[in-house]
Amino acid sequence: MKRGIYPVLQMPLGENENIDIQTLAKLAESDGVHAFMATPPAAYPATFDEIYNYYRSILEATKVPLVVQDASNYIGQPLPLELYARLLNEFGSERVFFKPEATPVKERMQEIQEIHAAIAELIKFETSLDAYVAVEKYLLLKQGIFTSTKQRGPVQVKLDAGALKAIDLAFDNLKATVNKEN
Repeated sequence: MKRGIYPVLQMPLGENENIDIQTLAKLAESDGVHAFMATPPAAYPATFDEIYNYYRSILEATKVPLVVQDASNYIGQPLPLELYARLLNEFGSERVFFKPEATPVKERMQEIQEIHAAIAELIKFETSLDAYVAVEKYLLLKQGIFTSTKQRGPVQVKLDAGALKAIDLAFDNLKATVNKEN
């Protein structure tokens, strides 16, 4: 995105259903909005999954960036940094931004930067679709979700022992960074 002034829509609609937010987001995007800033659901104490699905629904409905506003003064507690890590991992740093408001802001910003750096360390291995599939299958195997990393051919990327060791280190760093707050 080029530097300049762009229309941004702030959506303090946490009490509405995701479908309403998706509809509003799509309409605003079609009217030229270049980004959204959305507060988390605030009308009821939402679970982690509800908050994650709320933000994910906005990102899936649109193509513009989303600023996740950590409006802890509205919801009574800070958003978990794991939420930011998951959204960033799923949608990328071109689409997901984080506006920390929870105290202490400086320390939370440092944690966010650490999470971003840990994810970037993993992403650097995903240089092609084949590489992405190889890394993701390996990580799913490592977590006990998959039983094998086998892929249908033709496959151009095979992870060697050195790459696996580096991926393990990057993944362990990401887990340690995300779990630091828990």
